[in-house]
Amino acid sequence: MNAFAEISMRFADPVASVRSKPKLAPALAADTSAPRNQDEVAAPRCLADRIERARHAFVARAHAKIERAAELTSSLDPKPLSPADPALAELQTLAHSLSGTAGSFGYGRLSEIAGRLEDAILSGAPQHHRILGLVIDMGAEFVSRVGGRQLDAVR
Repeated sequence: MNAFAEISMRFADPVASVRSKPKLAPALAADTSAPRNQDEVAAPRCLADRIERARHAFVARAHAKIERAAELTSSLDPKPLSPADPALAELQTLAHSLSGTAGSFGYGRLSEIAGRLEDAILSGAPQHHRILGLVIDMGAEFVSRVGGRQLDAVR
């Protein structure tokens, strides 16, 4: 395996990669001696903490967005849905935002459902039952992945 592949594999799970000791190929490991200063020891832990804080902030924002999506969906008039409806436009913005960020934090299925919701809204003839079903799926996926304990911490 080449050095690039080894480094790429380390970043598949960013938190685990900064918590574990780096495994560099011999060509990339210039100095295997002890850390030169305390900053070199603290840097991986600090980065892991920052990633964890960012993930927690994402969970809080996603929770608020999904709750808002449910509110917007319940406020929509089911017959007929107008693409010009401001609630539908806000719902599309929320779906777009979740679709773009959820995968970055390991919530790939949530990202995929949010993308399908955005596509359904932008289809030109959005159907209320389809949008409602996707918002429900999005909420269910979020709760199943985040879990009750983490969700309670966000509230």
